[in-house]
Amino acid sequence: MPIHAAFPPLTTLAASVGVTALNRLLGREAWAAQRLSRHSGKTVRLALGQTFVSLTIANNGQMQVADTSIVPDVTLTLPAGRLGQIFDVLRHKDPEQLVEAMHIQGDAGLANVVADLARNLRWDAESDLARVVGDIPAARLVSGGAPLPKG
Repeated sequence: MPIHAAFPPLTTLAASVGVTALNRLLGREAWAAQRLSRHSGKTVRLALGQTFVSLTIANNGQMQVADTSIVPDVTLTLPAGRLGQIFDVLRHKDPEQLVEAMHIQGDAGLANVVADLARNLRWDAESDLARVVGDIPAARLVSGGAPLPKG
């Protein structure tokens, strides 16, 4: 039985929102999409705690939500006890922390590309969220819900 068979996949809506955000980032960073396009047709599974999403790499380097029954070429796992680190990474803009917290297994070439992208892609989460929810809510979400300093 596969390790993730007992855990539910992300909802279709959550997976779609995540893939849309990732593809926007890849659209702004052509070098990243180009590196991924060399692995087109392969599938990456991201397991966050007890849920996961599978993504297939398209010819143009963009990601598509994949059927969860597809055996992934690479699996990135962030254990449930380390999920809180996601907010620290966003707040401090230090993706190396996230890469160090994840367990990566599978196709070595694709695993290296995914790890490099995780280290080097710079997502301005607050800016993207601000377009949807406004500046103040976005700042609070990225800071992990902490109140903003006055002034």
